[in-house]
Amino acid sequence: ELFQHNLNINIKKQLKAQLKAKGVAVSDDEEEDGEGEEGEGEGEGEEEEVEKDPFEKLPMPFEASSHRERLVLELLSTERTYVANLNCLVDTLLQPLRELAMDKSYLNYEQLESLFANVEDIAIIHTDFLADLERKFQNWSATQVFAEIIVNTIPYLRAYQVYAANYAQAQVRLTKYQEKSIVFATYLQKWELEVPKMDMMPLLSYLILPVQRIPRYNMLLRDIVKETEDDHPDLAKLQEAARDMEGMAMFINEEIKKAESKAKLEELQDRFYSLSEFELVTEGRTLLKEGELMKICRKAHKPRMFFMFNDGLLYAEIMVGKQYIFRKFLPISTLKVKEMETKIEFSFAIFSSQKSFVVYAPNQGAKQLWINVINDTVKKAEKKEKESQQKEREKEEREKEEREKEER
Repeated sequence: ELFQHNLNINIKKQLKAQLKAKGVAVSDDEEEDGEGEEGEGEGEGEEEEVEKDPFEKLPMPFEASSHRERLVLELLSTERTYVANLNCLVDTLLQPLRELAMDKSYLNYEQLESLFANVEDIAIIHTDFLADLERKFQNWSATQVFAEIIVNTIPYLRAYQVYAANYAQAQVRLTKYQEKSIVFATYLQKWELEVPKMDMMPLLSYLILPVQRIPRYNMLLRDIVKETEDDHPDLAKLQEAARDMEGMAMFINEEIKKAESKAKLEELQDRFYSLSEFELVTEGRTLLKEGELMKICRKAHKPRMFFMFNDGLLYAEIMVGKQYIFRKFLPISTLKVKEMETKIEFSFAIFSSQKSFVVYAPNQGAKQLWINVINDTVKKAEKKEKESQQKEREKEEREKEEREKEER
């Protein structure tokens, strides 16, 4: 009952909000009048309203007469769809689940946040952004300007940083929560089947929408700039919006990569029986390659699991059940690799200030792959270190010049 009640009320709210944004007069008691109709026909009337998405009832503010105007309308129509889906997710699933969070059969508040992150903040940002676009496009002309709305909204899109960082693990957590709670899994299945949507999408498809939206803006703005005349009054602002959005897209992509890298490290950490106080999950560390090699020891040849990171090489003893015991971490600053001519095929030597030894791979391809990845990682680290030192020298020179100016 709670599910259906929230569903009906929120759809009406969305429709009224959008009609008001377009300047259409809507009476405050319209919603109550609709709810007050009782009888045999009530169910049929409500079902007919639920089947249609409220945004479909809103016509486009103008008819496109050029490719540029078609792109502008695409920006508007996709924003309508995006906002409708976000509000649908928040109003018909997240909020009802919050009201059920005290029931141990469902997800608690912390688990809900681990799935949805700050999607409500994102929904609010884009609801306001859409309302601004709707107002701006009401009196459309060929020389209409609207890019400033986008430029002013872009700083708020940094909220995506939180969502993007959480998304990598949200998919894994959703599967775990469904396996753990049959009540939650059943509730979610009911929601996916009954809730009105732009498309018949499962929850995972909703969760990925914010991750996909910024790249979509990026493409649309680039295309609109290309189709805008050189003397158009909005060209400069459109170019600024495109640049800022591209920067935001790069920023969010980096956050997603960092989150995915961290998730991989956490998963790897769980596979270690012992790490001997070595801190595996650290800021900036990325797993590049892992694989088994035979390490030539004094008394025998022993299988060892090797992990190549961007900041060093780790090797571990292999236990039963794919569990590992940490043996050594060789920092990238002193790491070197060299091919060896020995009686053992596919062998090569690994050198470092901490430890040096010979290993061999199962075949020539595996051997060459390990040599290449170690050499490439060392070169990148050396280049990064040189750039860092250069920046530090430049900073010191600027500070010196400033001090000399002050003294003069």
